[in-house]
Parts: sequence; structure tokens; C-alpha cells
Amino acid sequence: MPPQISSPVVVLLAGSVFYCVMAWVLLRYRRAHGAGVTAFAMGACLVWVAGALLSGLAPTLPLQLLSLNVAYLGACFTPLAILVFVAFYTRSRPIPRRLILLLAVLPLVSAFLIWTNPWHELMWAHPPLDADGRFTIRAQWGPWFKLVHAPYHWTLVIVATVFLGRAALLGSKVVADAGPRIGRLHAAVLLVALVGTFSINVITVLGTRDYAVSPTAVAIAFSSVLFLWVFAQLELVPFRHVAHRRILATMPDAVFVTDERDVILDLNPAAAAFATEAGGAGPGMRLGAVLAEERALLEVLDLPGDVMEEVSTRCGRRYEIRVSTVVDASGSRRGRTVMLRDITERRRQEATLRSIVDVSPNGILRAQPVRNHTGEIHDFVCTFANPAAVAALDLSPEIVEGGRALELLPVVGPQVVPVLRSALERDQQRVLELPVREDEADDPLWYRLFVSPVGGDVIITFVDITAEKRRQEEMEEVAFRDPLTRLLNRRGLEQAFEDVPLPPRRGRGGHVLLYMDLDRFKPVNDTYGHPAGDRLLKEFAARLRSATRDGDLLARIGGDEFVVLLLDVDAESADSLIERLTEVTAAPYWLSGSALSCRPSIGIAHLTERTSTLADALVAADRAMYLAKASGGGRKTAAPALMETV
Repeated sequence: MPPQISSPVVVLLAGSVFYCVMAWVLLRYRRAHGAGVTAFAMGACLVWVAGALLSGLAPTLPLQLLSLNVAYLGACFTPLAILVFVAFYTRSRPIPRRLILLLAVLPLVSAFLIWTNPWHELMWAHPPLDADGRFTIRAQWGPWFKLVHAPYHWTLVIVATVFLGRAALLGSKVVADAGPRIGRLHAAVLLVALVGTFSINVITVLGTRDYAVSPTAVAIAFSSVLFLWVFAQLELVPFRHVAHRRILATMPDAVFVTDERDVILDLNPAAAAFATEAGGAGPGMRLGAVLAEERALLEVLDLPGDVMEEVSTRCGRRYEIRVSTVVDASGSRRGRTVMLRDITERRRQEATLRSIVDVSPNGILRAQPVRNHTGEIHDFVCTFANPAAVAALDLSPEIVEGGRALELLPVVGPQVVPVLRSALERDQQRVLELPVREDEADDPLWYRLFVSPVGGDVIITFVDITAEKRRQEEMEEVAFRDPLTRLLNRRGLEQAFEDVPLPPRRGRGGHVLLYMDLDRFKPVNDTYGHPAGDRLLKEFAARLRSATRDGDLLARIGGDEFVVLLLDVDAESADSLIERLTEVTAAPYWLSGSALSCRPSIGIAHLTERTSTLADALVAADRAMYLAKASGGGRKTAAPALMETV
């Protein structure tokens, strides 16, 4: 999902556009008096604001850290740039270039330390994360930041404030024929912007609150409007026309600028198009009269102070309305700016996506990492769950959203959390399949989990593949089991034997393979029919199961040929089991009211490290079985030692 667009991000975006346009125009007219100095100040502000904007929009922590470094690069030079700009327009002589280079030494050192901060943390703790493990622009400050960086830059700002304060009270010392001069009103406006931004910066640095977006950068973005006004008034360059045409006229959002009586002073084409249904709008008209038919908008306009709300219009469009108050140097309200952003399509797409997610048969969760004091992820908190996920977890939505993975998934949580952590840290999608057994008596439910990192969170989509797994098991049942007796067939025996470890070279334990062939089974089929013969084979398989252990392998590898593999038995236990098998299989079988004897001939082979394959053991046991049958049947014969090494 894309990062959520918030009010600070909107302000930073607007400020970035304004500073970019101002810097571009100033560089275009760089030969104009003071254009280079002013471009330096606007460029530094642009880097700070744009870096903060990118950090607010960055989907991953590495991009946020990179954007934060860019923002602080602008922060290193903005105080010096503002001081040079203010001194140029308020003093009789500008600051000498040599002094400017000398003052730039510490900002250059700070810039170097910012980009190498992960190695030494002289600027701030790395990575800058709050107590909940989320990205913050206010980390634990390092010694260089606290003792050198912040005091030095605050000193530069205080000096610039003194210059502006004196110009606001006494007027500028720049002579009239030296170029544009800042009047007392202009100085007062810039003083408000500088003092306000400086105060916010001090509070941010000295405070304890964490911020995802820099409040200082937001304040500088707000100040771009004041810079625009001052530049337009001073006419440093042909700026008034450019500002209107390049900024307001090309903005897709509707913008109304009104005075303190709510009379429209200016509006852009998007605003004029919005007001067309009301008969059009233009300077001199009251904004309330233009929007008289839109009661929802009027209700927002009646709210005091700066506000931002979402409203719906009569025609069914959805708008985000932002009202910003414009005040003068004395703090008196001089008007306001009303911006309308059409978010109908965005909300429609979000609603469509939400409806798709809500009706999806697959469970979808969004989880946020939980980090410990060292920054290591040890759990995840669910921040969103669709109805399918809630139903699959059999919990209420209130419990799911806000619940932790280890609590919501007690059976598979310990297996899932490392996968979620790995997907987030490597920024790669992971897929895994997990069985969930709701009750020991039930067959497990199988889920296929798709884990996708999104920003700092992970999206978990789990698909119920129980039916697929059961079909797979049925196919394996057909491929590896005898359909009549449900014992393993030859392929099943070979596959199962692959997981059986060979007995040690020395030791009491070993494996014993019995090859059985039923004597006089063909007359049973000829006399009583094949259904009766099948019943006898099933009964014989049942007797084998009753006389062996759970871990032993039982297989039917031919018509009336069976194999029993006794695993990990000593000689005494093997003899006991073989006697038990001989006893239960020698008992008569009842078919059609008659008692029939159908004893097996048994060949016995001992699997040793030398008989390393199942095929070798089968050959040895088969030969022994034929010897038993040749001796009259119903007997058991062990393979000679020579056969064990075949």
C-alpha cells in the first residue's frame, strides 16, 4: 500500500514546489541584484523541505534514512544562507565572502558527520527509531549535535533575527539606489517566519516527543508563502507573473485567496472551474456566496482557525478542503487561503480495493513489527484483518486488530514470526505452507502463507489449501499403497525405506526383513472365488498389523506376497516378533463357513551395514522364502550369511 498522505506531507509538497520555483527563477535571473544570495537561501530551504517530504513518503527505513540525511544537509546550510540573505538586505554592506567561507566550515563538518553518522553516532543514535521501533526525525542526539551543531546554528539564527528585528523597527540600512530594499513591513513578515520556525526547531530539539516528519521543515514550508509575498513586493526579479502562472495557474487543486471579510482576492483556473456551477467566481465576490449551494463546504469554512476536512458535494464528488489563515506581523488576521483537492477517484479506488479485500476468500492481515530496546524484531502487531482472516482465526475483529502474532497464532506463531522478520529485513516475499491442528483428534488444516513487505509492515495472505493437500495425500495413497489391504506397495516400501537409517556397524540393534508367501492360496481363489481370496488377503494384512509395532514397515508387493521390515530390533526381540507373526498368521481363516489353513512361507534376511540396499535384502529374503517353501511350506528360513552380502 502507498504511504498515507497527511497534512504535513501536503504542506511539505507545496513548500517544495514553491521553493523550487523561486530558486529556479532566481537562478534564471541570477544577474539581478541579490538573486544569487537569495537563490542560496531558497535552495537550502528547498533541500531541507524536499528531504523531509521524501522521508515522510519513503516506504522503507533505508530510504527514510537517506531522505533524512538529505534533509539535514539542507538544515546544515539553511541558517547560514538565511543570515547571508538577511544581512544582504538589511545592512549597508553584505557579509564578506571570506567570512562566509569561514562560517561554512562547521556546517561542512556537520554535513560530513551526518553522512558518516552510522559509524560514530556523533549526530544522533542510529537508526533513528522511537520506542515503538518506528522511524523518527528526533533521535537521541549525539555529542556533536548537542554541543556544537545546534548551538552554532542557533547563534546564526539569533544574529539574523537581530538584523530583521532592527530593520522592522528602524528600517533597512541599504540605500535606495543599491537595489531593492526590505521595508519595515517586509522585515516584520520575515521576522515572524524566522522566529516561528526557530521556536519550533528549539522545541523539537529540546523536547521529548518523536516525529515522523520534521516540524521545522513543515514550518519552513509554510514560510514559503511569506517569501513569495516578499519577493513579489520587492520585485527582485519579474516574479509576480511567474508565481501566478507557474504555481497557482498550473495547480490541479482549486485555490481561493480571500481577505479578512472573506472576499476573493485571487483564484486559480481550477477554482474558477469548480465554481462554474454557481455562476462562476472572480475577485471581489464573497466566497460564501460562491459556495452557497455547497452546505458541507460552508460548514468547514465556518470553523475557526486552520482546518482540513473531507466533504462530499451535491454532485457526489469527494473533496479534501484545507483552510489556512493568513496573519500579518502583529498577528492580526488578514485573510485566508482555501484549497480544494478532488479525492473522489482516490477514495473510489480505495473503496474498490477495500471491497475486493473484504470479499476475498483468502485471509489478509497487515502486521507491524514490534522491536525490543536493541531494535530487534521479536513480534508483530496486527493492524488490519479482513473478514476472511477474522473467520479463519475464529476471533472477534477487535481482538484481531491490535493482537500480536504469537497470541493470535499460538500453534504456528513461533514458526511464522521468523519468516515475517526475514521478509521485512530482506525486503523479499516469502511463501510457506503450515499445518494447523485445531484438535489432536482432527486432521490438520493446511495454509499457504504469502508474506510481502510493504513499507515498514508486512502483508500476510493465507490461503486454505487443506483440500489440495488432501487430494495430494489421496494421490500419494494411490501411488504408494495397495488399494486392497491399505499396506504399502513396492514403490511405497522403497520410498519409506529411504528414511530408514542403516544399523551401525557394531551394536545389538538392527533391521530384519521378512518375505512371506501364502501357501495354497491359489486353491482358495479357485474354490471360493476371488472375493473370498480378497477377504483372506485383507484378514492376513490385519493380522500382520496386530503382531507388529507402529514403526515397522508392512507391504504387499505381489498377489499373495508380503514383506515385513522390523526396524531397530535386537536378536531376542526379533525372534519374539517372528514367533508372534508365525503364530497369528498360522491360525485358520473362516471363509463361507469353513475353516481354511493358509500358512505363509517366510524368508528372513538381516539388514546390516553391508546389505546397504533394500533390493539386496529382498533378494536374500526371497531366496530364503523359496527354500522354506521347497521344504514343505509353512516354514521360516533365514538367509545364509553369504546372502547377506549380496
